[in-house]
Amino acid sequence: MQPVRRAIAAVAGLAVILVVALLGVAVWQWWTNRPIDYASRHGDRCLEPGEDDQYFRCWDLLVPSSIDVNDDVAVPLVVDLHGFTGDPGLQRELSGFAELADKDEFIVAWPYGIDDSWNGGGDEWSTNTRIPEVPGAGCCGVALNDGIDDVAFIRALIEDIRTLYPIDADAIFVTGLSNGCFMAQRVAAEASDLIAGMACIAGLTLTEVPENYEPVPILVVHGTADDIVSYESDFWHGAQENIAKWAQRNGCVGPTATVWDEGPHRMDQTSGCDNGADVALLTLSDVGHIAYGGRNLEASPTALAWKFLLSQVP
Repeated sequence: MQPVRRAIAAVAGLAVILVVALLGVAVWQWWTNRPIDYASRHGDRCLEPGEDDQYFRCWDLLVPSSIDVNDDVAVPLVVDLHGFTGDPGLQRELSGFAELADKDEFIVAWPYGIDDSWNGGGDEWSTNTRIPEVPGAGCCGVALNDGIDDVAFIRALIEDIRTLYPIDADAIFVTGLSNGCFMAQRVAAEASDLIAGMACIAGLTLTEVPENYEPVPILVVHGTADDIVSYESDFWHGAQENIAKWAQRNGCVGPTATVWDEGPHRMDQTSGCDNGADVALLTLSDVGHIAYGGRNLEASPTALAWKFLLSQVP
């Protein structure tokens, strides 16, 4: 009976280890996916709530170890905005800017939108989660419906980072995905005095561009199979109409040329623009909403966007 008892004890021990391991995984998943308390600090760095504000506005930050913060050599800054219901961790994983930052030595900030949303402009939703399929529909969620001033937040975030690190004022860029792309275009329009360029994926411009807008380089990446923000015009204007409006805002009079292609994918870039601020549309054929890669696509859209932005730096 002794061997049988030992076998039973071994099985029981393994069962206990398995249960503990599963509990550990469950606790870890709960911790990493728990709702964020925006009234408390979160992320790597935060701005204190203002007198009329209940939220800490926070962000995650990557400063490559190769950057000497005490050096006078200025480096670029990229502000990378997550999509609706996303978060900085997911955006960091999707976009690939962390890997580029380590390679090319620049700083990246991944801000937190309130309730995982950004006020990209447009008409309010009927609820915080359901977008109305009507012309003028805004994007997105709580940030839109509560009228949160996310442009002011991005401005303050950039100014805070500039007090800590040697940032090149001619190389401050904003990018993002989906709701983050709507927001990136709003930032480019309303903070053109601060932003040196914008490149984003699967979004449009939903706000009026102010009269004091100074043209900045614009690149939008869009998949033709996007079933969330359609490439063609639907209740929102489509990708081509959106980029044509940016070319008009930027005073572009030069030709539009295909500057890159790979199979059915192509980048069309319009030059001869005010401030030398070119406008480009990177069209990814048969690619959906999360267009950081795609079918039969070897090139990285993020790497192409980064190359475009750097090419526009004076």
